[in-house]
Amino acid sequence: MKLKVTLMTAVALSVLAGAAMAADPTEKWCSGVKIAAFPGGPQGGVFANNVYNGFRQAEMDLGPTVTYYFSDWDPNKMLQQIQQAVATQVDGIATYGFAGEAATGPIVDQAFAQGTIFTSLNTSLPDSQAKYAPNGFGYVGAPNYSAGFALASEAAKRSGLASGDSVFVWGLKGQGGDRGQRTVGVIDGFEKAGATVIYQEIDAATNADPNAGTATFVGVMGANPGIKIVVTDHGGLTSNVGVYAQAAGLTPGQVYFAGFDMSPNTAQAVKDGFQNLVIDQQPFLQGYLPILSLCQQKVYGLGAMFYELLSGRPPLSTPATWMPWHPWPRSKSADATGPGHGRAPLSQVPRWRKQARQRRSSNCGTCPRPLARSGRCRTSTSPYIPVKSLDFWATTARESPRSSRR
Repeated sequence: MKLKVTLMTAVALSVLAGAAMAADPTEKWCSGVKIAAFPGGPQGGVFANNVYNGFRQAEMDLGPTVTYYFSDWDPNKMLQQIQQAVATQVDGIATYGFAGEAATGPIVDQAFAQGTIFTSLNTSLPDSQAKYAPNGFGYVGAPNYSAGFALASEAAKRSGLASGDSVFVWGLKGQGGDRGQRTVGVIDGFEKAGATVIYQEIDAATNADPNAGTATFVGVMGANPGIKIVVTDHGGLTSNVGVYAQAAGLTPGQVYFAGFDMSPNTAQAVKDGFQNLVIDQQPFLQGYLPILSLCQQKVYGLGAMFYELLSGRPPLSTPATWMPWHPWPRSKSADATGPGHGRAPLSQVPRWRKQARQRRSSNCGTCPRPLARSGRCRTSTSPYIPVKSLDFWATTARESPRSSRR
């Protein structure tokens, strides 16, 4: 009896201790963990700086020791730096998959063999991820091919693109791997719309410094005066659209510009009427979340984080829109409400969402599950949700398969 009481007391104390740990946050709980982090581009570059800020904030919040490697968007330089990081035997590495599986895979093998957790951001390494996911290989970023295809399809729709019209795609198709797939998605989207694609690979100089591409842009536009749409598949180039357009003598609205990643310069181009459509992939979170994932694994033994980042809402009341991903699988027979997007068949929709679909009005007036505090509708069956009190498009929260079974 005494033993039974003792065991019950021990269990009770254990439960209370666990509750206290869950309720009491700990500062710098990742202190002592060493991480190598790769912002990707040049120091101070538009996209790379946002990723770096995410890294830095996670470092300040969680307490790990982080070493930063700026790679100027050069896959070969990044590979060399990853090898250097592995040689220092850090606890974790958060980097891009720009160089592809063939070049990066052996380094990933070496990292995990010595106990270094490797995780990717922005650009995936699907083979390595499949191989080492149980050991901690995660991914934080957008689905690149789908992002490219969606941007092209929506730009074609909004600009009134006709079959045979010319579009200029300035991208990184030659880089290969998952990063190159975003450019491939853009091209495929326009070709499906019947457009004639004029493609220009972003050279190394422009990749590192967007201003270096001004002459290239002016030359392409001068040689092809009938271009209707320009897509800059690069955050730095998108931030420089205003410079390119003015250098080529274009007026606002003369050419439809679409691109990736918001920045102060891109916001200004939106205000000035040059930039028309932008997909944002939340680079700050691409920095913050991999650090959080590595810390959780090293300190608490949790699993890898897999987080598909979606676009957010536009901060400005302008014609430009950040395009949200639709949270449901598409079917070929679906009624399209966006760029290649349509409603999922009812057989693929959870019961609560079927009910929401049946009773919500076209202006989101009926909403059984509003987002906390904001009152915005969470259950739209369209990727674009008009909200009465706001003058921009709100976004739909993407839900994981686990949450959709509720």
